[in-house]
Amino acid sequence: MSDLIGCELPSPAVTTMLFDIFMKSVHWFMIVFHEPTLRAELEEIMRTGHVQQSKFSLLVLVMVILAIGAKYATKDDVQSCGCPDLDLASLQSNLMRKIEEKLLEVLDQDDIGSVQVCILLSSIYLYHRRPKRCFVVVGAAMKAAQALGLHRESTWGCIDPVEREVRRRVWWALFVCEACVIPLLLACSSLC
Repeated sequence: MSDLIGCELPSPAVTTMLFDIFMKSVHWFMIVFHEPTLRAELEEIMRTGHVQQSKFSLLVLVMVILAIGAKYATKDDVQSCGCPDLDLASLQSNLMRKIEEKLLEVLDQDDIGSVQVCILLSSIYLYHRRPKRCFVVVGAAMKAAQALGLHRESTWGCIDPVEREVRRRVWWALFVCEACVIPLLLACSSLC
């Protein structure tokens, strides 16, 4: 894992806690992945400590989820996972630094994970008052999605129903962001 991203994930207890907080706080309105599938893959990563190169964007997606979870976590959450000295702000900052460091590599991946990373990362930038970064990352997500053909469902062929639904949700999350959020950003900021 550290060969791919240059660091380790937090302890399994912290990782699970932050993942669960993301699910409770954000996933319900930004459903861009299939929770049972991602949770199973994350558990395998935590159990073995290994990730295949082909799962690079998935690993960065997990890091984005953990960074968002750290934003929503409380002191009680930290206490309940048995890590009372955990500095959530520092953890979030370190995760964001690594995510941003690896973003171009994520965009090189030819998979839906690259689009998922960009959608969630753009939401972080939006809520942390970084409209220019949000704007650029959403644009990258849109181009990556188009390169994957997410906008042309008729070309997907016969794929797993879960994968089909994930692709639909990712495309529509991106569509909503592009159609609603970006114009709002342009109207409220000095992007122009």
